[in-house]
Amino acid sequence: MKYTVLTIAGSDSGCGAGVQADLKTIQMHDLWGVCVITNITAQNTKEIRKIYRLPLDIIESQFDVLFDDFNIKSIKIGMLHSVEIAELISKKIEGLKIPIVLDPIIKSSTGTLLIENNFLDVLIHKLIPLTTIITPNIKEAKQLSGLNITNQQEIEEACKKIVQYGTKAVIIKGGHLNEDLPFVFDTLYYNKKFYYFKKRRVKKRFHGLGCTFSSSIACNLIKHFDLIEAVKNSEKFMEKVISNSIKITSGLIPVNQKII
Repeated sequence: MKYTVLTIAGSDSGCGAGVQADLKTIQMHDLWGVCVITNITAQNTKEIRKIYRLPLDIIESQFDVLFDDFNIKSIKIGMLHSVEIAELISKKIEGLKIPIVLDPIIKSSTGTLLIENNFLDVLIHKLIPLTTIITPNIKEAKQLSGLNITNQQEIEEACKKIVQYGTKAVIIKGGHLNEDLPFVFDTLYYNKKFYYFKKRRVKKRFHGLGCTFSSSIACNLIKHFDLIEAVKNSEKFMEKVISNSIKITSGLIPVNQKII
């Protein structure tokens, strides 16, 4: 565990997503995980009941104290929630020469809106330009691109639009497109080329998929992989995470990062 991965995200009291899912994922990649908690949520596998936004000085202090000690080699960014937090994180990561993976969370898997008014504007103009790759699902890609996405061609158009904001790459997760089809295609756009990742659809509702996937990419980007290989390895990791998941409540199924 020579290198450290930083997750900047919200806390999930049910431990299915958020910082808790990120840290479990990082550990499964044999790296050390540290965290900057942005929000504390009261949630389970069915709902988010309350969100408490941490004070900006506490968020900044977490960031500073970690960089004063740990050998942080990549960052994953998840739930930020407010314009002020997004602006703060943008300032803190500006100029860093390490991979930065952004999971642009807009809604929780249980349907709760997780952003405030004007958040997308800050995300697009201040945060996305600082990232190595962002990992939206179809619904998030619609919001970010302003495009309607109903087929593969429109996914590719959205990829091109999002990359124009300044990120090096984008992968749009295709799970919400044509949900009756037996396969899912994730579409990566990098260096003006498309790469496609096909996987069998699992007709269950999971919790923590996006957090786990983006954290896995952040881990793979510091393990001597280029971006395409990092995504490919993370896609394989997600197949195992999904196949090993067990329904533990009557709500969504938390993904199981323990793949061995």
